[in-house]
Amino acid sequence: ALIVSAAVLLPLAVVWIYPFVWVFSSSVQSTAEIFGSLNPFTSTLRLDNYARAWEEANMGRYFLNTVFVTAVSILVSVTVNALLGYVLGSYVFPGKKLIYVLLALVVFLPEGYTVIPIFDLIDTLGLSGSLWGIALAEAGGVSVIVVLLFTGYFAQLPKELEEAATMDGAGFLRIFARIYLPLA
Repeated sequence: ALIVSAAVLLPLAVVWIYPFVWVFSSSVQSTAEIFGSLNPFTSTLRLDNYARAWEEANMGRYFLNTVFVTAVSILVSVTVNALLGYVLGSYVFPGKKLIYVLLALVVFLPEGYTVIPIFDLIDTLGLSGSLWGIALAEAGGVSVIVVLLFTGYFAQLPKELEEAATMDGAGFLRIFARIYLPLA
């Protein structure tokens, strides 16, 4: 059984690994060598390809754009989802059950239906075509599962934490940012 498994899995592993090996080896070959054969192994290593790609293709700028969009979208997404979870988990207010029902229904809504309203909002804000617009579009959807996880966590925390912070003069946002969010 072990020999049969190895005989089946080894060729499968080679098929899966070969594209990664070829991409890496192509990055250190000349254009003629890349298109000359499918052999990923070469006798010459052209490490200057990396420096040339960094300069000519403006990879440094693209890298910084990616870092910016990722950081902003994560910051916005975590803040919005955690804040919604904090309110739903810690407070009692009219319409809370309706919000739970709406969140449950959103789970069944295809994600494609949320793209157009997000694009319209970003366009209305004048952010289309900018890094801020991309970051907000990435963070635009509320992740219902994440909100419900935050809600469950914040609901089980003792109310004395919030009461003590209120006694010390902390308001809603300060309690959330200084106590609840770090605990989560």
